[in-house]
Amino acid sequence: MVNIAIIIEALLRSLIYVLFPSRRAQEVLMLRKELQVLKRQVKKPRFTDSDRLLLVALSRLRWRVTQRLVTIRPETVLRWHRALVAGKWDFSRARSGRPVITDDIRLLVVEMKKNNPRWGLRRIKGELRKIGVSLSKSCISNILNAAGYPPKNREFVESWIPFLKSHGKRVFACDFLTVETAFLKRLYVFAIMDTKTRKIVSAVVTRNPTAAWLEQVFRNCFMMAEYLPDFVVTDRDGIYGEWLRIFLEQCYGIRLFRTPPRTPNCNAFIERWNRSLREELLDRRIFFGRSALQRSLNEYVAYYNDLRPHQGLALDAPNRRLGEFVQFEKSRVRRRRMVEGLVVDYCLIA
Repeated sequence: MVNIAIIIEALLRSLIYVLFPSRRAQEVLMLRKELQVLKRQVKKPRFTDSDRLLLVALSRLRWRVTQRLVTIRPETVLRWHRALVAGKWDFSRARSGRPVITDDIRLLVVEMKKNNPRWGLRRIKGELRKIGVSLSKSCISNILNAAGYPPKNREFVESWIPFLKSHGKRVFACDFLTVETAFLKRLYVFAIMDTKTRKIVSAVVTRNPTAAWLEQVFRNCFMMAEYLPDFVVTDRDGIYGEWLRIFLEQCYGIRLFRTPPRTPNCNAFIERWNRSLREELLDRRIFFGRSALQRSLNEYVAYYNDLRPHQGLALDAPNRRLGEFVQFEKSRVRRRRMVEGLVVDYCLIA
């Protein structure tokens, strides 16, 4: 049996040399045989679009290279070619109708409505045209409806925070808070804030607040202020009587604005100051008298105005703007205990 195989192998080798004398022809024969073997193992080979395109291009050559392929049939190559021709005349995927509205334009429309609640569809359309965006009113209406701003609802209610911000350059807010001493004596802290800068322009302590005392506090505050406000916002405490309205209007031309009953959010800026003062100072110390409280209060006001970051000021302090970030070096960090050691402040030394 072995001798027969040797003889057959010798005959085939001689036949190959006769039919395929060149080395290149023998290599082609070897590759075609390998493809036949692979075809027995893979029942259905997978072709990509680039494979199909190359084989179709080869089939159009003059020598008809694909006629000797063993992995696919010539009919398959012709079917691929017909599919390419049909795709040339297929316009079903051609985009028609209005252009697509990008997410950036949608966000811009919603931002315009959010920042300007009184604007209608026509006004928003005009603002968009100024920046090179052309949208119809129906398209703007659909965008606003999807974002929760129904255009038909034109009712607008001014909230307190935007109202105070719109008058931010000329509004002072004031309020009282109480402190119990170590001997259970009640003290009153009265503070006045410039709502534009969040700066505490006055903070004083008294045992018995009276109208005469409060009038003198306002006189001292306006004497040291950079400019006089147009409004002073107070709650409905009994000490703010009609006398305060008359005093402010006749002496300084300032209007008194009293918040509705039980609405501390209408005087939110000064209420936030009260919370910070209690959390960082009053709730952490026991005071024995008015002078001790006044000293601590003065130190805290200086820290509050000069160093403490404020959320409403992009984490800046009222009397300081941090500006750009500087290169951090741990060796330059300085720690300072302030407000009688209750607060540790961090800064960079030169």
